[in-house]
Amino acid sequence: MEGASTITQQLARIVFLDQERSFQRKAREAVLALKLQDTYEKSVILERYLNLVYLGAGAYGVADAAWIYFGKPVSELTLSESALIAGMAPAPSAYSPLVDPEAARQQRDIVLRRMLATGAISQAEADRAIGREVATTPKQPRFLYSEFPYFTIYVQKRVGEILPPEVVEAGGLVVETTLNVDWQRKAQATVEETVDTIGKRQRFSQASLVAIDPRSGEIKAMVGGTDFNESQFNRATQAQRQPGSTFKAFVYTTRSPLDLPLLSPMPMLSLSSMVMSPRTTAATIAAMSPFSGP
Repeated sequence: MEGASTITQQLARIVFLDQERSFQRKAREAVLALKLQDTYEKSVILERYLNLVYLGAGAYGVADAAWIYFGKPVSELTLSESALIAGMAPAPSAYSPLVDPEAARQQRDIVLRRMLATGAISQAEADRAIGREVATTPKQPRFLYSEFPYFTIYVQKRVGEILPPEVVEAGGLVVETTLNVDWQRKAQATVEETVDTIGKRQRFSQASLVAIDPRSGEIKAMVGGTDFNESQFNRATQAQRQPGSTFKAFVYTTRSPLDLPLLSPMPMLSLSSMVMSPRTTAATIAAMSPFSGP
């Protein structure tokens, strides 16, 4: 079920409910809205709504929208730009200037005429704003409120691969991840310390780290670089590198059962002869394997 809702009802849905279309959800929404009205001033409710409402293209709140659509802070928006952002709230996927500039313009003009009717702007201001073309300067989301931006962007991309575009565009999603905040902070500190202490000697200025629970495959920590503001390239997920010797474990485990001491004794380098040992040949491996023939 979908219909007209007050700003308080919309805030209640954003914060406490999901996007289910039913009479039950509308009833809960109305009850929660009454509770919000009894608890907070209208100005507080409006401020909270403006900071949370989804406005398309990954923008949550007017500050995000101002940056994503026009590349500027809210304080620098023109009247025309402000009205355009306000007009997207009912249906961001339909009224986004990046999707349908003409629909965005029509919705903007509706907002401006309502502002004129209520006395919020003058006739001259309305005429100037309506006469402006819809011009955007698209920017990537800045993720100002994410402590771990590399992981945040990775999750956003994965969500876009799993869910239909219209579901993502509608917003209001709650995504639970396996990230361990304590591990993540320690991982970031480790990467920064490693680059600072041995990076110059080893001739590298960037590093990445991923911590995965081998029992479940859950990502516990992900660091894509030393400073997201300097480089948004996620070296943990986007860099194409050879696995090197780390791949040997997979080769050995596919050739022999895990419970057999395949490589023994452990010393890999004989100091007296400087020759690698042990020398495990294909014949030796075959003889050790219980799957080998008589």
